[in-house]
Amino acid sequence: MVNRKHWIKLGFQICKLYLQKKNNQQKLTTQSYNKISLVYDDMWTDHMNKFSKEMISRIKFPKSGKGIDLTCGTGYVANLMAEKLIGEVTGVDISDEMLKIAKKKYGNKCQFVCCDVLEFLKEQPSESVDIVTCAWGLGLSKPYAMIKEISRVLKPNGQLAIIDNSLFTVYEVVLSGFSTVAEHPASVINVMNVRWLPTQGSLIRRMRLSGLKILSSWKGDKTYYAKNGEDAIDFLITTGTAAGYQFCIDKHYSDVIKQRFGEIFHKSYGTEKGLPITHRYIAAIAKKPT
Repeated sequence: MVNRKHWIKLGFQICKLYLQKKNNQQKLTTQSYNKISLVYDDMWTDHMNKFSKEMISRIKFPKSGKGIDLTCGTGYVANLMAEKLIGEVTGVDISDEMLKIAKKKYGNKCQFVCCDVLEFLKEQPSESVDIVTCAWGLGLSKPYAMIKEISRVLKPNGQLAIIDNSLFTVYEVVLSGFSTVAEHPASVINVMNVRWLPTQGSLIRRMRLSGLKILSSWKGDKTYYAKNGEDAIDFLITTGTAAGYQFCIDKHYSDVIKQRFGEIFHKSYGTEKGLPITHRYIAAIAKKPT
């Protein structure tokens, strides 16, 4: 049996949802992270922590100062900063459930604020912060606006460190997902607009356009092999990679979408090791000139 792809219908369905203002991205993303908070460290932090540590190791910390960790989640990076910086370290995230864990683990070293990260930045005085970090969450906000505000709040010689998924992260999953829903366009009931930056160069350019000087930049990847389609979906959801996307499919189509996604993913990208889920990331550190 041949499963027809209805690309035009899918395009119209996505456009219709945008025009109807059905893009509840922040709400859906927050709901997703609240739901996975108890397993997030096991599934994501432990999976990618060496890359977060590398970012922290590249920062030239002052002896003392004020630090902010944006999209802090369960507080892992905020705690790494607190171990390096004598002074006030604040973690900011919009997921209250993630912050409950952060406060329990690291509340004795850091303070945590539940707030939209961009709104939090806008409330900070200019030239008031020594170090700002943002790990694995820039694309869930507004990258250019975020970096511009961070540049404003940094003191002269203050530093910004960012690590995040690139636009091409898990592209095998993304292409398989689009191919799946093209068979059932009516299954799509919400749309997401994740703003992952495409390349290392694009991150550097945004930093420079905000008046920052690049100190270092790098990129990399790490692959997880799922046993089957269901395992792949579980991994994507519990790591936060597909945050919000589980609410984009009508529950009446859930079983058929899961089954077809597994079949399409396996046919297109399956290997002897399993189904590859490759996180491709970009990172950079910059400082504010004096």
